[in-house]
Amino acid sequence: MLDSLRNLLYRLLAPLGMRRQGKPAATPEEARSQAAKNAFAQDLAQARIFLERRPAKAQGIFLTSLHKNAGVVLGLKYEFTFEELCRNLNRKKLDSDAKKELKQVCDEINEQLYAKERLPPGKLAEFMDRMEGVFPKL
Repeated sequence: MLDSLRNLLYRLLAPLGMRRQGKPAATPEEARSQAAKNAFAQDLAQARIFLERRPAKAQGIFLTSLHKNAGVVLGLKYEFTFEELCRNLNRKKLDSDAKKELKQVCDEINEQLYAKERLPPGKLAEFMDRMEGVFPKL
């Protein structure tokens, strides 16, 4: 009897955003953000495979994934440059260490890309390592 009442209560509260554990359900924005973080981690792993033999492809995978997934995580609904990303970070409520590290990485990527068309493989690996540590904190 008690179990049936408990199940009924959970079914009634589920549309109100309550899970069985009593924690609020993730909002659609949080779910999209988490999915983007997972996708970025998968893309980083794929880019690392190509890093030594095909650095241009690794760079393409890394930069495309960074643009696409950072936009989702930060709620940017337009194509942005790394310069615009740095400016928009000031408006977002983020961990200050993560924000600072992301700004530094974006500035360095921006400088490297405008100095040369391609990033050197060593620098690309460094950017990947740094973003791998920063992206989950966003």
